Amino acid sequence: TLSRDLATDAEVPLLEQAHRALSESSVLALKLAREHKRRFPSSTLDQERELIEVTALVDLGRMDEARRLAHRYSEQHPGSAYVGRINRIVRQPSER
Repeated sequence: TLSRDLATDAEVPLLEQAHRALSESSVLALKLAREHKRRFPSSTLDQERELIEVTALVDLGRMDEARRLAHRYSEQHPGSAYVGRINRIVRQPSER
């Protein structure tokens, strides 16, 4: 539908910006991922958004929050290709 296409047109650039921000500012990447979650709570791109959010949280040293989000993600998307990747991200740096 037209409204869905407009939402996708708006959300893809936002997630792309969040992804690019990971290399320079985890704070900005987290902010953008959470803005995406607020604006597009039922997005079909939610798995990409969660990956960005978990990565930013780990980069910021917010491990407990990252692990909670990763656990919730694994429960909500048990067959996702991202589960293993997210679980690797939340491991302690010495375990990576």
